[in-house]
Amino acid sequence: MTTIADYYGVNTLVQYAELTMNWLVDEVMLDAVMLIAPIAIWIVIRHILVEDKDDPRRVIYSKAGWNYYVKKFWARYCLAKHWVKEPVEKKKEIYAITANAYETRLESPRKIRKELDMDGMAIFGCDSKGNSMKLNIVRKIRSTEVWVYLSLADGSVYQLPGHPDTNFVSGQWKQFEAADLKFSVIEPMRKWRITFNGTLRKGVANEWRLEHDEAALLHVRFNFIWTACSDYVETRDSWDKRLLSEALARESWRDGDWLDMVHLEPEGYDQFGVMDGVVRFGSQDDGSRLYLRGVRQRRWGEMNEINLLRGVRVHGVAVDGSFFTLNTTCRRDGLTRAKWGLVRTATGMVHRIKSSNFDLEQIAHHKNLPSQLKLMFSAGGKNYIASVQLEERSGALLYSGHPWRQQTFLRKLQLNVNGMQASGFTEFAYWYRGACNAEKPPPIAFLRAKKWDCTEDGHVPLVCDLRGKAALIETLVGGKAVSLALLKSLNDARQFSVPSGFCVTSEAYARQTQMYPQLQLAVELLKEVATGQKDLDLKSVCRKVVDAFENTKLCQEVKATLDTFLEHYSEDTIFAVRSSAVGEDSADLSSAGQNSTILGVRSEKVAESVMKCWASLFSEHSVLYRKQYGQELDPGMAVVVQVMVPATAAGVLFTRHPFTGNPRQILITANYGLGESVVSAVAEPDSVLISRSWNNHLKIEEVQIGSKKDSIFVSKSGEGTESINIAEEQRRKLCLSGDLLLKLAQIGEGLERLFGSPRDIEWAVVEEEIYLLQARPITTLDAWTDHELEHEFDMPVVMDNDILSIANTGEVFPGATKPLTQSVLIRLLDLEIQEQCNKHNKNRTFCNLYQSVVGTTSNHVVISVINTVLSNLEKEISMTNKVMDLAVFGHLVTDERLHSTGLQRFGCMSTFTKFHTIYDMLMDTMSAGRVEKSGQREVRNYKVSCAKNATADELMGAIQKSLPHFVEIIRLHGHMSRVSIFTQIAAMSVLTENDADWRMDHYTDISLLLSSCSNVESAEIPSQLREIAAVIAEEDSDFFTSAEPSIALNWILKESDAASKFKAFLDAHGHRSIREFEFHTLTWGMKPENLIKTLQALVKGPLPAPDNAFTLSVDETCRILKSPTKNGTRRALRFLLPHCRTAVARREKSKSGLICAVHVLRTAYRRLAQLLVREGRLPEAELLFYMSHHEMSRLVRHRDPVLLAKAARRKRLWQRWEGLQFEEILFGVPTPVQVSSISRLKRGQGGIPPPLPAIIN
Repeated sequence: MTTIADYYGVNTLVQYAELTMNWLVDEVMLDAVMLIAPIAIWIVIRHILVEDKDDPRRVIYSKAGWNYYVKKFWARYCLAKHWVKEPVEKKKEIYAITANAYETRLESPRKIRKELDMDGMAIFGCDSKGNSMKLNIVRKIRSTEVWVYLSLADGSVYQLPGHPDTNFVSGQWKQFEAADLKFSVIEPMRKWRITFNGTLRKGVANEWRLEHDEAALLHVRFNFIWTACSDYVETRDSWDKRLLSEALARESWRDGDWLDMVHLEPEGYDQFGVMDGVVRFGSQDDGSRLYLRGVRQRRWGEMNEINLLRGVRVHGVAVDGSFFTLNTTCRRDGLTRAKWGLVRTATGMVHRIKSSNFDLEQIAHHKNLPSQLKLMFSAGGKNYIASVQLEERSGALLYSGHPWRQQTFLRKLQLNVNGMQASGFTEFAYWYRGACNAEKPPPIAFLRAKKWDCTEDGHVPLVCDLRGKAALIETLVGGKAVSLALLKSLNDARQFSVPSGFCVTSEAYARQTQMYPQLQLAVELLKEVATGQKDLDLKSVCRKVVDAFENTKLCQEVKATLDTFLEHYSEDTIFAVRSSAVGEDSADLSSAGQNSTILGVRSEKVAESVMKCWASLFSEHSVLYRKQYGQELDPGMAVVVQVMVPATAAGVLFTRHPFTGNPRQILITANYGLGESVVSAVAEPDSVLISRSWNNHLKIEEVQIGSKKDSIFVSKSGEGTESINIAEEQRRKLCLSGDLLLKLAQIGEGLERLFGSPRDIEWAVVEEEIYLLQARPITTLDAWTDHELEHEFDMPVVMDNDILSIANTGEVFPGATKPLTQSVLIRLLDLEIQEQCNKHNKNRTFCNLYQSVVGTTSNHVVISVINTVLSNLEKEISMTNKVMDLAVFGHLVTDERLHSTGLQRFGCMSTFTKFHTIYDMLMDTMSAGRVEKSGQREVRNYKVSCAKNATADELMGAIQKSLPHFVEIIRLHGHMSRVSIFTQIAAMSVLTENDADWRMDHYTDISLLLSSCSNVESAEIPSQLREIAAVIAEEDSDFFTSAEPSIALNWILKESDAASKFKAFLDAHGHRSIREFEFHTLTWGMKPENLIKTLQALVKGPLPAPDNAFTLSVDETCRILKSPTKNGTRRALRFLLPHCRTAVARREKSKSGLICAVHVLRTAYRRLAQLLVREGRLPEAELLFYMSHHEMSRLVRHRDPVLLAKAARRKRLWQRWEGLQFEEILFGVPTPVQVSSISRLKRGQGGIPPPLPAIIN
């Protein structure tokens, strides 16, 4: 037998193996290489020359393997076991009226610590008219990403001029603010403010360019109030475990960390809401109001452009008030088929998306965005089918990162969701590695005061050079000195100079007051007088403090240090001595001109001038200014001493127009001589408006030559200043050349960039050389508009045909209601009614982050008709609907239109729900007596417990602790109101004998039934007043009616026979008054003069006779009824009427108890106001009622001039808001109307009975 070895002539196995390998290499491998090489070369060439590196086809989507269902089951089990539980601190009280610490922390900007970290917020809103807005701010460690997309109904689109590049450098890295867009929280998880005051480009640019058509660049301002209309849902909670397990099961599980892919998505939360604001184009535009509905999304973690390969996001808002947001992403380091989203139903419930046909592989995979989409998803047990139409003409393209790493296409949408029209917005995001032609924003070393160790040689300096580190500490040198030190830190290449000098620090001021006890005593007395603790004339006290400082010599320690610094200057040097108080010239508070500046000071007079500056801190106008803004009355003061600049011209430069905030306009005002004539407005200066293009090209646009009749110069003696008349020929000329004006504007533009915000700059010119004397923030640009203040507390309106009413609330809360009452009483009433309305409706949800039942519009209290009267409906309009109409409106309102709207939102009430509701109402009726007793104990025991010498913070804490007990009293009144309405429904059902068509006899009998209750407190009050008036009328009616209320009060207490009855009335009803639910109201007991005015009116007119209807017995009432036609009707009414009367009496008694509790809170808030005034945090006690509870809690902890300025603005605008009038029924977003155009049914006419007491009556 021949072997292989014999065949090949080899004798060993090793030789055989070698021959085999040689054969494989020489024959087989060579053939394989020859076959594969052309294919490989073709692939490489295609990859290099043909394939786009940014081609989304490179994205690899995970596929379901053979073990998909096993992995899905195991993933679902692991998610259920290891999913992070809710933190305990997140859980909030049901009746919380302010955000808790967890919510506050969530809303606060995050610290950016790593290179790839980000913290962002995106806000979207649209309406049914075609208006849409998408805003986005993403904070990063060295830049900020900003999106501004505004599309109006006319088809016009507005974006930032820098778009499609979204990278900007922001000087406000601790806030959501960049590129003139700003998000600021008003109240965490409830209200945000959105402002923009800058330049937008009309039209869309898909390529970045440096030059722009200036005609397309417009100055745009918009101010919006964003209001939540749902609870917030954290990102972790918005993932449905089923969808998440499906996504996980498709991925490769190569190690035990596969579950960590879930946590690669950025953290955050979503919340649905509405935006109400005004958009203005140019300085002359009054603006157009937009009311947009959408979603707010907050995210933090790793930047999206790092690992996000693809993503699609769809937002939609339907006409029925439902909102949805759908998301699907493909990550390079995580899930490639992630799907999640939320749906807010028209009833306010928020559900996770349970299923979705969203498939990235099938949607615009190659960036070929479709014109139509069909989306199918389910949430909350309901299936949704959305036909989506993408609007190409309003689309936009944006790039993120630098170099660009993400490409996002934006499109407006028109949708049809389950047969309903809807509007929306979509984003298609792609991983991008193509060319980036945008210039990278240059890094800016922003000028910032730094936290240095201010000790030098172990002690705090009394005097420091403006070039030293200590000059950068605001609490040591004040705001003015800090800005000068920052300007001084710039090199001379900036084309300006800062006069050399030094600063006498606030530590020197403290040493001076410590050395002279009489100064401390004088300041303490001033504080006591300014805060109302002592009743002395503030003006004279201020004058005495000023004199005390001016007549006191500088203490030796400070004087010696000051002389040491003065030795560096020649004896002939003339100085300018300027005050620099701690806290002045900040972004929130200017304080310009409040304290002294002394010019033309010689060396030997510097110490005296320092004392004058310190003394000016206590001048009356300076003290009143700080008091007005709740600042420390003695904040401490530093004094800046600089070499005097003998200016030939000087003035002020605003890097933005100070009135409009237009960033493309620089305003310069100038006069001959020193700048004092401009700052103090003693002469009309020249005004020059300089235009600034997008690439910062400057051009003189407008010139107004001022009269410049007088100017101020350094006196010829070299000491002090003098006013000089300018020659007529000089007045007609500009005091500066065009070149100097443009140079000044260029300096201003550079400083705005370095400070990171617009600047108000004081400057001086000496022989063509520019000196800068100050650079403070412009504080007027962020002022609240009247529209914002009027609608800040409005409740959200989630659809255009929403139904609100002021019918009942307008009687309980007439006119405009103060913010404090809105934020406490109205919110708690809303939460109580929410709880009751949601009790038997599974389609409703309870949320304390927004008001859905009782709220305000333009500070007028309204009730949601659709969420109360129309929330539990039968197929046809029922007796219950009619009774509820009478209870709320006083007449029938519900028609087919309203009824169908309610059915559309809540559906038809089931038979089970109907019987369950009746059962609960019967149980409420049977337990009314027991509940009344426990509730009255709550009323008697209700108090705000706090020590007499408590601080404002301690009293605020006591008020907060008392609110749960206050809620129980509200619940008592709600219980009694429900029982009253239930018994009335029963009585009316019997009275009308189930007749659907009510006759006039029915209305008459209903009025008789409701007015025949005699044992109610509300009926006792007018009766007792008539008795008092009758006694007075028999004594001296002429004197009483003609006297001043205070004189009449003194007479009735000391001389009238009605004194005892009057005192008894005040003892029983002193907690009541007109507008008795308003915290700001002074009750009859607090101000009896208000009651005297009522008595004077009663005495002056003919005394009305008592109403005999109130004395009718049950039998008498039933006997005179006209409408009953059946024999059993009167017998049934004889049984029901006593229960009705008892229920009404209990309701009125519980209402009185609620008013007592309101009075307890009223007294506590008034005491809190006095404490805040004594602590110098509030200028006047009345201002407290123009602040919300949340604002007040902030003020107790931190002094806030912005809050006080808002409250003062509200107070000034209040009379205008008080006069606003509204229709009885309001459809959609409420708007006030003129009094003459109001058409309301007059109660008492045409047989219409007076209104039934409603649930908030």
